[in-house]
Amino acid sequence: MRITPVFNTSLLLLGISSPVLADSNTSQDEVLTQEINNLYQKFTVLEKRASTSWVNNLIIGAFIQADARYFGDDGTGTDTFLIRRARIDVRGKINDNFSFRVLPEFGDDKNGELLDAYVDWKTGDSASLRIGKFKSPLGLERVQSGSRLLFLERGLTDNLVPNRDAGIAWNYKNKVQQVTIGIANNAGDRIDSGVDNDDTKVAYARIYSQPESLGGLGIGIAGSVGRSELNSALPTYKTSSRATVFRYNNDVLRDGTEARIAPHFTYYKGQFGAFGEYVSSSLTLTNSQNQQAVISNNAWQLVGSWMLSGEKNSWGTVTPKSKNGAWEVVARLAELDIDEDVFIAHADSTHSISNINSVTLGLNWHVNNKVKVLVNYEISDFDDGNAVGQDRLDEKLLSARLQLNF
Repeated sequence: MRITPVFNTSLLLLGISSPVLADSNTSQDEVLTQEINNLYQKFTVLEKRASTSWVNNLIIGAFIQADARYFGDDGTGTDTFLIRRARIDVRGKINDNFSFRVLPEFGDDKNGELLDAYVDWKTGDSASLRIGKFKSPLGLERVQSGSRLLFLERGLTDNLVPNRDAGIAWNYKNKVQQVTIGIANNAGDRIDSGVDNDDTKVAYARIYSQPESLGGLGIGIAGSVGRSELNSALPTYKTSSRATVFRYNNDVLRDGTEARIAPHFTYYKGQFGAFGEYVSSSLTLTNSQNQQAVISNNAWQLVGSWMLSGEKNSWGTVTPKSKNGAWEVVARLAELDIDEDVFIAHADSTHSISNINSVTLGLNWHVNNKVKVLVNYEISDFDDGNAVGQDRLDEKLLSARLQLNF
């Protein structure tokens, strides 16, 4: 709401008529001048409040990813078109210390499921408290923005870290270092949840550093420790096609100590970029026969990219040099290994794989800062997972995406 122009016009009219007032009655002129000054001060306060209102600091964005997937004639998947992500991103700043974000998901049959809903409380120049539901910091690729992902889907390591969880976290970030320490409900591997299934919690931490002395290399480590008590929230592990290739038996529960460790690195120099991570996730299981098992599942990935059109590579946004956009070639090696002890009493190898190795190649066209086209080809090789006691058929996936982010 802008009121200054109207007020200035009023001042002008009063200014024109002021000589008449002065000639007729000097005391009235002084009173009127004082009233005008009081009004001006009040309008100045109102205008300042309007300009600093959180409504004026509200940003609404949208994020759409339209995919196509082709498996060929080997019968390993269904050729399909889909809306992988469709999000409305609402961010706002209440004042200098408090801001918020609300992010619902309408893609992938989510129908408005709430992904992020949190408040950031700035506690210092580089520190803040985040309260609500938000991404877990345990996976390197998990914390990367969905709009900057090099591939249509995150790698196999994403199976072993929580997606999003509700809790509270302290964040510190400057030019060379990031630190996160928090406590949450303990959503479990690959699970997105804003509610808790038991009274126990998980504590986690991540530290990442990229000093100039390392010449573009950044190194970090994340970890978590928690417990579950007869928790039925168990993950299913998936490939890039979103096909479920591992699940626990129906009578299995999480019941006991859980821990994760996840070292990682990034390297960006000129047109070249790379990152890698290793994740080990251990948990305690039980079943209806009270058979206990402590298992440890492990995954790793190594990713490289090269800007063909000469742009500077980056973990964040790539800015095209010309109106023809920026071209990027990408490659990924990844593996997921399931603890063999889980197949004794808590999973079935005739329906679930024990190992995945995958190779992915891709070409990305950054049309501009808002539009991106991705094409991937991925081959995944499996151990076990076939109902007749053999290995699951290799998955060969050709996929493409049109992405709009505004």
